[in-house]
Amino acid sequence: MYLLFPDYMKLMFRKLFITFIILSFSNSVFSINRIASAIDKQIYGNYITEGDLIIDSPTKIYGENREVIYYFMQKQWPLIREGATIWFDGDKLGYLSMIKFCNTADEQKPWHISSATFRNIPGTRVMTKQFVCQGLKNIEVNGESPSFPGLSKWPETRKFLTGSFGFHVIAKIFQGHNYGISVLDGGTIKLRGIESQHGFTAIRINGGNRDLTVESIEITNFYIHDTGDGEGMYLGATHAPPLAKIKNLKIYNGIITRTAAEALQLQHLIGGADIHHVTIRAADVRWRNEFRAGQDTGIQWSVDAGDNKLHHIILDGYGSVGLVPFGSNVMPIGGTSRVSNVLFSNGLDIGVYLHNSGKFGIEWQFDSLYFRRFSTERSYYQNTGRPERKYMISRRHGKDKYSFKNIVHDGTRPSVFEKNDSIEVRNVKQKELPAPSYVNSGFHESPSRIKQWYPHYAGFFPASRSGKVKIASDWEEGDIAIETEKEYAFYKCIATHFATEERPSQSKNFVKLTWDENGVRSDQPTWVSELKQSNFPPDDLRLEDNCYWNKLKLGFNPDLFNQVN
Repeated sequence: MYLLFPDYMKLMFRKLFITFIILSFSNSVFSINRIASAIDKQIYGNYITEGDLIIDSPTKIYGENREVIYYFMQKQWPLIREGATIWFDGDKLGYLSMIKFCNTADEQKPWHISSATFRNIPGTRVMTKQFVCQGLKNIEVNGESPSFPGLSKWPETRKFLTGSFGFHVIAKIFQGHNYGISVLDGGTIKLRGIESQHGFTAIRINGGNRDLTVESIEITNFYIHDTGDGEGMYLGATHAPPLAKIKNLKIYNGIITRTAAEALQLQHLIGGADIHHVTIRAADVRWRNEFRAGQDTGIQWSVDAGDNKLHHIILDGYGSVGLVPFGSNVMPIGGTSRVSNVLFSNGLDIGVYLHNSGKFGIEWQFDSLYFRRFSTERSYYQNTGRPERKYMISRRHGKDKYSFKNIVHDGTRPSVFEKNDSIEVRNVKQKELPAPSYVNSGFHESPSRIKQWYPHYAGFFPASRSGKVKIASDWEEGDIAIETEKEYAFYKCIATHFATEERPSQSKNFVKLTWDENGVRSDQPTWVSELKQSNFPPDDLRLEDNCYWNKLKLGFNPDLFNQVN
């Protein structure tokens, strides 16, 4: 019968057959990603602009891995418009193993356009193990939408923070950098509406060996939690020049909790930095077995030049030092670094360490700092071999000018300053300072008791006999151990002991913790076992209305979200 059809009908049938085959396999083999047209505006809405890029299919599927990877952007997408929005349909894409957009492996090889914005199709959530973009001059990643407002709105029905952001990177526990972004010289970066979970580092920006300046970075409405090895944010680099310098860094209105190493590592700031209204809880949970010596501070604040500010921060739980201000000779042209309205709470060691790199002409001003509940456990010093420090702020190790005023402490250390004869000090007073009280962090213990489980302290402990002695980790009843093998989970110690090679998931000395769908933990009397359980805590780190620190407007506060900029 087919042979009896006219030639034009044969051609029509052939085209229909080919179209059917393509559509049949489009979700498994073929990509239907495309430059947006008028038809896409009809499908999705008027927020689509012709010349945008629609990503709704993986470029490759192998086994359980689904990825969207594009190299050679000019060749792949020659018709993408300047300033385009690259839209991701999270529902159609599913959980991806990688999103990567670049020109070549060289992170400084530019695209044929200079600016682009990455967004989730409203109503969908983009989930991937890694997000990488390099070669643009200006990049924005925006995961805010009415269905996924992140921190910008807090619905009454929300019990858990996770899953509330339009971009959600859920990496392997010990994977690389979750959001890996590099821009060209003079470039800008904006990140908002993002969640980052696990991985080595949550956000890594311009860490390469290039002499360049990032003109501005803005990061807001973010939730970073449970990194496996490293930092919450690592911006710039600590290696020798050439390296990136950062101007006009804005980080505000966000939550960082349970980072393995520093919550914030901010390098080579050269003016215009303004970091404020961030709540950090339980930084340095891998301090006992940190991946490298010294990776157990709360915030590293490296200032090269210009005027820079860090203020209205809650740092609740950290390792050796809360804040280390660094100087450098990359651009030694002076300036003022102001740190004010910061709470240092539940630290294992001291609050501020005045590093010997502070000698290149920066004036450091500290105002309205609060110090409470430093650890009094001698095991920290005994097991690390570090000298016991009975103060909150170290002596000046560099030559820069330092001034401290309006310092409030609770007297949990014998003295505030190690030595202050070369520091300007005014108005220091002692008073009882309450703990931050959150709506529902999911934990009832001090954040200093939350730590990754390892059988031994790191090989470079004790400090005086590095690598020569293995010290078993000690666990007290009530400590919270984070299990990182196979699954990431929380266990409560129910019997004081020294660790063996038996992990918490196998040990009678620990019980696993879960949280029911109302956010109640499994060891609490109101917990309901029949409800759906989560291995992760609620992390509702909003301060309670009557909290002392809320009255001082420290830390993340949803009421300030659209007011503070």
